Amino acid sequence: MKRIHLLLFSLLAVSCSIKEDRSSCPCILRLDFPELVSGQEQFLLSVNRGGECIISDLLVPGENGGVCELEVPKDEIFVNVWSEESFEYVADGALQIPLGDDCPAVKMFSASLDTRDCETWTLNVDMSKNYCQLSIVFAGEGGSLGGLVSGVGGTINGYSADGKPREGEFFHFNTVGEGNQDAFRLMLPRQTDASLKLDIFSGFGLLKSFALGNYLKASGYDWNAKDLSDATVFVDFAGTQIEISVSGWEDTHSFDIVL
Repeated sequence: MKRIHLLLFSLLAVSCSIKEDRSSCPCILRLDFPELVSGQEQFLLSVNRGGECIISDLLVPGENGGVCELEVPKDEIFVNVWSEESFEYVADGALQIPLGDDCPAVKMFSASLDTRDCETWTLNVDMSKNYCQLSIVFAGEGGSLGGLVSGVGGTINGYSADGKPREGEFFHFNTVGEGNQDAFRLMLPRQTDASLKLDIFSGFGLLKSFALGNYLKASGYDWNAKDLSDATVFVDFAGTQIEISVSGWEDTHSFDIVL
């Protein structure tokens, strides 16, 4: 009996040795959602390594007091947490907007981690509003706008696995309503330049093109803000002026249109 106890003690001592090589053991990633200690709100977690999505999992932090834990490899990884509105657009840890669609009302959290020397890593998940709701108001001059089609185009069509804006073609159409004034809304992803354009088409082709990105830039719109603001663009279809107002701002910026 004494020999059995001594053997057991010896095995325990080896398993708990501080000299043990734990490089092959996973890192425990703890995700804290401080504002979601209860409830059923869902999030999609994606973890990418070396261009490959290695983890894709549904999280309901409210079921665990606002905390989710999982094992991740000890390596350089990208972690993204996506809000429920974006689920159908996310694949392989990235979000791609199909041509013709606008951006979903996505909120995101992204982090780049090097867990090679870590046993545990805690992230406080602070979601960012990664879309701009753009309202475009058209006004005609003594006539109908019916039959016209507007389109907003750009060079960003989603978010890559590293959480940054994804380069690709974006274009969203909308039919302008009847009457001498109409408005429509669309969601835009975070932009990296001023290439956004607003095009107006008639039955005969392109009628007018507005340098929307330049106007937003000149108005002071900040595409690098943590939470993107919403904006409204008022277009005088007679071709004389365009006005831009940004949610939360008191000022409205007016520009003469140069075609």
